[in-house]
Amino acid sequence: MGDPPILVPTVALGWQQQAELSFLLVATQHVQAAEASLPKEHRPKTVLDEARILFLLRDLSEHREDAEGRARRELLESQHSAMLREIQEMLAVRRGGEHELEALRGKLEAYPPSLFELPMPDDEEVWLAGIPLTRIRVWLMDARWCFRRRWRRRVW
Repeated sequence: MGDPPILVPTVALGWQQQAELSFLLVATQHVQAAEASLPKEHRPKTVLDEARILFLLRDLSEHREDAEGRARRELLESQHSAMLREIQEMLAVRRGGEHELEALRGKLEAYPPSLFELPMPDDEEVWLAGIPLTRIRVWLMDARWCFRRRWRRRVW
């Protein structure tokens, strides 16, 4: 059994969250690749609309030089990015008015992908780059059942 998670906001907590985010992004990409290898009739019924967003975030997180520029551009031009920016600007105005909004815009000007790192306040949900974690979880559970059904039907 591992150590319990750190519950106090510290530098270590930020590192832990970054590591867990990286693992989740890699894991979702592996599931996407495995899902694509299934015949169409055996693929999950649940579609993760944000699958491309997760793929691009993984490319950015690994800082692959050939993909970083393309991934960053596609992410920032996506409809998901526009929706996320609008929500974050609204939250900034609620937190501190125009001063907070200007601070947010300055941060996004300096490093636009930080938009996907900003938290989404919610007592009921955990958000990953503006994507509810429950949506990812439902997709993963559906994919797991599809893999199991397909595995049982294999003839050796």
